[in-house]
Amino acid sequence: MVEPAGMSAMTIERSCALTAVAFSERRREGARLVTGAKRSFGLNTSLSIVHVPYPPVAHDWTRRTLTCGVALQCSPSKDRLAGYRLAELTARERCALTLIEAGVALGWITSRWPGLLPEMRRMLPDLEIADVDMDATVMLDRAIELARTRQSLPEHPLLGTLPSTFRAPRGLVSALRRYGRMPWTTTQKRRPRPYSVPVGGDGGVRNPNLPPPSRPDDNDLDIIHNARKEFRIRSGMRGPRASCPITSRWSSAARAVMLTTARRCPPIFGNGSKSTPIAR
Repeated sequence: MVEPAGMSAMTIERSCALTAVAFSERRREGARLVTGAKRSFGLNTSLSIVHVPYPPVAHDWTRRTLTCGVALQCSPSKDRLAGYRLAELTARERCALTLIEAGVALGWITSRWPGLLPEMRRMLPDLEIADVDMDATVMLDRAIELARTRQSLPEHPLLGTLPSTFRAPRGLVSALRRYGRMPWTTTQKRRPRPYSVPVGGDGGVRNPNLPPPSRPDDNDLDIIHNARKEFRIRSGMRGPRASCPITSRWSSAARAVMLTTARRCPPIFGNGSKSTPIAR
């Protein structure tokens, strides 16, 4: 196997770009070399370019190792997590999610490219193979459960970083949002959702910004039906409700005009015969 140190940067980039397009079935459009102290495998915001660290992070990395790193970034499990705001998770939860997602990606590599399994086992001997079709919500739930345990979560540079299609919340804006939290929200860490919709309840956690409890005993008593009826009788009202005299007068006149018009204008039936006018 050719060592990456003996290959030029242009050769490595072209080789990794071809590998990314072939492994992802054109879901990835190419590869790009990244440098710096924090270089690692990853994806851009549009999930179309695979980031490859250059020079390699470890001295024992071979060309097959870079192929394994690119294959991990081509897994469909990355696309499932891309729609969630992963920046809202804590550092330990993101590390746990990286391990869970890497297990799903390893299962996908095993089913598609079994020739890469020996190199993956050499670099990641403790990584467990997970279900290939695991849903994003299941991965998030397992990651949160794993983060709550006291188990050590090792970080390996070959796993890279999770896709980040959403920006991380700013410091001042995030603080203002936490300070102005509505009563139906909570400070407890939950599974990140693609769309944040406030719902009723406090999630089992007492929120300090809750409104004061309602006191039905302090409310005014409603007037019951018998009290309303007695009030009408004492006030001299007739019927279920009082009517305006002017409205009643106009209603009576309009009723009389309508009756007169109906009697003088004979209706025409479907058979074309006319009825005899009604004599007054």
